[in-house]
Amino acid sequence: MSFGAVNDIEKRIFYYLCGFALVSSASIAIGNIFLILTTLGLVHRLLRKHDDVLAVFCRHQKFFKVLAVLIVAMFISIIGAEDMGRGFSVLSDYFGYRLMGVLAVIFCIHDKKKLLMLAGLFFNKIGIMDEDFANKMNSFVFKGPLPVMLFLDLS
Repeated sequence: MSFGAVNDIEKRIFYYLCGFALVSSASIAIGNIFLILTTLGLVHRLLRKHDDVLAVFCRHQKFFKVLAVLIVAMFISIIGAEDMGRGFSVLSDYFGYRLMGVLAVIFCIHDKKKLLMLAGLFFNKIGIMDEDFANKMNSFVFKGPLPVMLFLDLS
């Protein structure tokens, strides 16, 4: 694995995101380490391949518009706040540092299987999806939507 190839960078970012999803609910410090590695990997990826940034922004235009509205609303609320320093601190934390994981997914995770793996790891860690829930959902999918999808594909 070479250090500078874009595919290898994106693979490392995926592993960092998996690490973040696995440990973020157990240890904030270790989760932050994985988030820092993800951020550094994203910066490295954007330095290596930045010709697709405009295409990514166009493809996720609604997300970035909503994000821009939230940031503008936050700036307006900071102007009227009693402690502006605290407001800017919260803004940089939530819309800067904490948003890096989402931006890494948008720019680097192109395979839906990897995205589903990240979602599964995260939901398992926060307690939404345990083994019993996964078994019930597997049973439901194999008895309901999967036969319907096969029938529609064959007809």
